[in-house]
Amino acid sequence: MLRHPRVWMGFLLLSAISQANAAWTVNMAPGATEVSRSVFDLHMTIFWICVVIGVLVFG
Repeated sequence: MLRHPRVWMGFLLLSAISQANAAWTVNMAPGATEVSRSVFDLHMTIFWICVVIGVLVFG
């Protein structure tokens, strides 16, 4: 059964990564109150500024 330990380790890592990736969220959730919605809007504004800077730097 353990004739190819690298293959089995690869399957193990792939299964661990795929399950961890399912619960991974990148962005903030929009808030329920007015203050949390304004924080979300600020977050998205800063995010897009960072995206523009990244495109300029790496481009």
